[in-house]
Amino acid sequence: MSQIIIKGGKNNSAGLNSDYIIFEAVYQIFNIAKNQTGAVYGLTQHFVGSMAQYVYKSLDGGSTWSKMGSLAIDQSSGIWFEQIFVDPFDETFYLYKVTSGKNTPSNHQIVSFDNAFTQIGCLNIGTRRWLSENQNIDACPDKGNLFSVVIFGEYDTEDSMSENLNLWRTTDHGTTWQSVLSQTGNDNVAGAGEIRHFHCVQADPYQLGDWWASSGDTNQQDKIWRSQDEGLSWTLIFSGSQRERTCSFVFEKNCIYYGMDSQSMYPTHNKIVRINRGDLSREDIGYTNNAYSVYGLTKTVAPAGFLIWTIREPHFIKSDHITIQFYDEQTGVLADIAHLSIDAASEEYNGFYGASRCQDDVTNNFFVQPTISLGQEKYGWGKVSHFFGAHFAS
Repeated sequence: MSQIIIKGGKNNSAGLNSDYIIFEAVYQIFNIAKNQTGAVYGLTQHFVGSMAQYVYKSLDGGSTWSKMGSLAIDQSSGIWFEQIFVDPFDETFYLYKVTSGKNTPSNHQIVSFDNAFTQIGCLNIGTRRWLSENQNIDACPDKGNLFSVVIFGEYDTEDSMSENLNLWRTTDHGTTWQSVLSQTGNDNVAGAGEIRHFHCVQADPYQLGDWWASSGDTNQQDKIWRSQDEGLSWTLIFSGSQRERTCSFVFEKNCIYYGMDSQSMYPTHNKIVRINRGDLSREDIGYTNNAYSVYGLTKTVAPAGFLIWTIREPHFIKSDHITIQFYDEQTGVLADIAHLSIDAASEEYNGFYGASRCQDDVTNNFFVQPTISLGQEKYGWGKVSHFFGAHFAS
C-alpha cells in the first residue's frame, strides 16, 4: 500500500449539475450479525425553497445510485432532514429532522420510515442535535434473532438545557423509545453535569448483545460504558480523564480500538488505544499526527486494519497539513499514508468530520466527510457535498 486515493465525482456524491448527486449525508450499511457491509444510502442536500429531499441507494460501493423515494420538507420554514441511518435487518430508515431551523429550541426529531417512506414513528429530542454523524446510532438483532435493537445517543452542543441526555432504545422500528441510560447535562455551566453529550453508541459484532458507548468532553464527563444485555443496562468501564474521550470504536476478535478526541492533551498527543477483551486492560499503540483529534475510524479488509481520520479544531494546534494514518492489524504498525495541505492560519475546522464504519466488502471503497475548507478550497472539489468515495491504491 503506497497511497490513498480520495475522489469526489460523477454519481459519487458531488457537484451542481445533472451528472452529480448532491448528498447531505451518506450511510454505509454495516450488518452486525454478519460482520459485513451492505448497501450504501445517500440523503440529498436541502436547498432554500425546496419542498423535498430524496434518498438514493447504491449496491456497488457508491459507483452508481438509484432513487428510492422522497421526503417532504419546507426549507423556508426551517424543516428539513440532516442525517440518515438505515437498519440493515429490515431496511428501516431513521432520519434526524430539523423542525424550525437548526439552532432554535424546538422539537427536533428522530423520525423512522419503512422502505416505502411511510412514517413509522417519531422521537422528539428538543434541542438535542444529532451532529456526531453515524457513530451515535446503531442496530443489532436480539440474541434470539426475533427483532432488531436500535440505540441512539443524544448529542448536545448548546450546553443550555437542564434536561438529561439519554441513550434511547427501540425494538419496534421507532414506534416507541425507551431511555436506557440518562446523564445530567452542562446546563450552561462549562464542565458541569455528568456529561456534555454522548459521542458514540456501537454494537459489538463479535459478542452479539454487547454494546459500547462513550461521552465527553471534560475529564469528569469522559466516560466509556458497556452493555451486555442488548442495551437495557449499562456499566461504566472507564472514566475520569481525556483518555476516555472518543468518538468511534473498531471491534476485533481479541480487542477493541479507539482514538482520542481531545483538545487539551497538547503537547501530549492524542492516542490510539487498544482494549484487550480478556481483562479489559488498555495499552496505547500510537499517536495521531500533529496531535489532532480523532473524529472517525474506518475498519479495512484489504489490508486488515483501520484508517484514522483526524481534524484540526479552531484555536487548536496549528499545522499546514492533515495526515491520514493507517494501523496495520497484522504488523502492528501505525503509519502515515497521506498528507493533505491545509491553511494553517485558518480558524475553520480542517480535516474529516466522519467516515464510514467499515470499508465496503465488495469494492473496497469507503466514504469520508471532509470539512468544506479541506474539500472545496484545497483540493478543487468545488462542486462538493459532504462525502466522497475513496480506496487504497497499490
